[in-house]
Amino acid sequence: MDYHRNPELIERLAAEYVLGTLRGPARLRLARLMREDATVAHAVRGWEARLTPMASALREVRPHRRVWSAIEARLRRADWSRRAARPHCSSQSRCASPA
Repeated sequence: MDYHRNPELIERLAAEYVLGTLRGPARLRLARLMREDATVAHAVRGWEARLTPMASALREVRPHRRVWSAIEARLRRADWSRRAARPHCSSQSRCASPA
């Protein structure tokens, strides 16, 4: 895609990248474009310059303990799911999916 034909798209993607809302393959693609294309890199730096002062002006807010507990529980479940889905291998046998 020729991003130079659509400067509004470059600006929107740069803003989403800086805000952290651009995810997955789109985020990786834009990171690559930033390295390869000065126009894209300039747009991202512009959004960083506009948004960083606002973020710096915010005071830190400590989440309630139950929020942290819920996050920790989700991380444990996600870790367990990843381990359960991973094939089990040993040096003596071939890899086999868990039963």
